[in-house]
Amino acid sequence: MKIRNTDSLQRALRAAVAGHRVDLVRWLLDEHGARLFAQALVPCSSRVMADALSLLPEPARAEVGRHLPQEARQRLTQAGLPLPGATLCRQLARLVPQMHRAAFRRIG
Repeated sequence: MKIRNTDSLQRALRAAVAGHRVDLVRWLLDEHGARLFAQALVPCSSRVMADALSLLPEPARAEVGRHLPQEARQRLTQAGLPLPGATLCRQLARLVPQMHRAAFRRIG
């Protein structure tokens, strides 16, 4: 049974994440597709987004991540949370310059 609007999908998604219902989160993705699933995540907090994405297998997480707008991805990274679909090397490449700058601030 498809949910007709993203508000309802968002409420269902929040309830599934709060209840740690992996099966329901995956069913919502399968039923509505990555694009609508990502749209429903956008108004959620960074923590809810990260929790929902963590309940998905890596290929599905990457697919949803491709549909997240830049603003939502920035919120995840600003909260220190991994981007969906990003490899460990890409994540480390983002962190190293930040760590490098922080080290020089302490020295200087």
